Amino acid sequence: TMFGATTDTAALLMSADLGVTWTETGAQLHAFALTADSSGRLVALTPDGVMVSDDSGATFSPWEGAPLLVVVGSSPDGSHLAGIDSSERIWISSATDTTWEQVGTAHGTPHAITVTDTGALLIVDDSGVTLLPSPSS
Repeated sequence: TMFGATTDTAALLMSADLGVTWTETGAQLHAFALTADSSGRLVALTPDGVMVSDDSGATFSPWEGAPLLVVVGSSPDGSHLAGIDSSERIWISSATDTTWEQVGTAHGTPHAITVTDTGALLIVDDSGVTLLPSPSS
């Protein structure tokens, strides 16, 4: 299942056919970034902070204690999450965790982050593209 956010309304959309058709999930959320983890949890970045859904985007609630992230991404298998806040701090979490751990800093305004299949962090920021080794190694 794929998820997307509209830019003209607060509707959140989902597609079960690789984006051929889209339907509203029921949530009204101004999300500027979305990712999902292997537990089925949908993570949305909003002006009000990190929000999570455990029901395929029908409802969202605040992720208590989460940093105020500006970009978020997940590993290919969805087991790991990574994000960067507005102070360029890098944070990680996992599909089985409810907390975030600070593991470093980026070197410019963050544009994107993802976790590779080996756990390394791939960051795109004002300084370019950076590949950082897995924080757990």
